[in-house]
Amino acid sequence: SDLTGETVYLVCTSAGEVGVDISGDHLICDLTPLDSMIQRFGRINRRGDGAALIDIFVESNPDAKPEDFENARKATIAALS
Repeated sequence: SDLTGETVYLVCTSAGEVGVDISGDHLICDLTPLDSMIQRFGRINRRGDGAALIDIFVESNPDAKPEDFENARKATIAALS
């Protein structure tokens, strides 16, 4: 949260996963390969303030993606389970 006590939402591309020193209170994101998920998780509750919530959504009918990408996403689900 910011200094004013207002709720602030950040919507970003993958550049925000690696290029910004931020600490979010919570995360809502899509499922990606594990290395990207780790980058995202690293931006949540960096300073240990409170209990963070992370919600990951998985497309039920994803657009056609390369098979290796889908296999990496399946491996992410397995690792997180």
